[in-house]
Amino acid sequence: MAETKIIRQPLEKKINSDPLGPLALCGKRLGVCDDPLHHQKVCPDCLCIIKKSNEEAETESDSSNKQLALFPELAEGLRAVPNTIARSALFKVADKRIPRKHIDRKKPEIIAALKGISMKYSGPDLRQDDEDVLLEVYRICREAGRIDDVPFIARQMLTTIKWNDDGKSYDRLKLILGYLSDGNMQVQTAREWFNGKLIRKIKARDKMSKDPGSREYRVWLEPEIARLFEAWTAIDFEQRLSLHSALAKAIHSHLSTHDDPYPYSVELWKTLSGSNTKTVWKFRQQLKTALNELVKVGFLQAWNIDKKRDLVHVVRAIRPDPRQIKLSSGK
Repeated sequence: MAETKIIRQPLEKKINSDPLGPLALCGKRLGVCDDPLHHQKVCPDCLCIIKKSNEEAETESDSSNKQLALFPELAEGLRAVPNTIARSALFKVADKRIPRKHIDRKKPEIIAALKGISMKYSGPDLRQDDEDVLLEVYRICREAGRIDDVPFIARQMLTTIKWNDDGKSYDRLKLILGYLSDGNMQVQTAREWFNGKLIRKIKARDKMSKDPGSREYRVWLEPEIARLFEAWTAIDFEQRLSLHSALAKAIHSHLSTHDDPYPYSVELWKTLSGSNTKTVWKFRQQLKTALNELVKVGFLQAWNIDKKRDLVHVVRAIRPDPRQIKLSSGK
């Protein structure tokens, strides 16, 4: 039997031989042309879909990587705080006896912060105890490795932040979680921005027990919160929790972001701490007490107030130890 020879027609002639054009894999006609890419049998519409799909995948990957910035791996006892928060008066120093005010969403309040940070906030006033809870929530999300539907038990939270195990503390925790999920923050710096909630959503579910300590909370964070963690600082959480003064906590967070702190005036410290103390002279007395407390816990080595210019000079006793931080701080 004679061998049958297959004569392959040139691609150009094959395309032109079909007046309707060749079929793509999706079933669409590619049209009549001499484009050699037609032999791939992928129509332009499909190419657009593939390109868009690839771009979305890359964006999703970038988003996942950015979310990981929320989870810097720190040594035990350290917590990550965004510099924009630590260097602002978002978490105020306020008398607990004074009720919290609520800032209208239509008229957000400008929050005092260092130069280069533009911040506005609406919702219930936030205070230093609220920051303790927030830092622990962020740690829990870091250990869970995600930011959606992350569970934690009330008693475990209170144990970590060193609150009493009683009904009053559980009620206080519930209120603070509500405050953190109710407020809205807008931040703009040269390298980052954020507009949303510090905690997007909180759900509470009581287990089969009358014990409020067994209450399970589930937390959701805004994905964009990772933008704030593009510049963050590791703070000594155990040391912070040992401080009794809210002003000492505010100064501790702020100075943790500076290796060699620049001297601030007493009035500037009053502004940056969000203190509601009416007079500067009264605040100066509170500031001295807070600075002494920071020396006592080993955060500051020394401090003094320049009487001539009313500048507060401080010397850090503890410098950030690179061996305690497994990842670069990004500062």
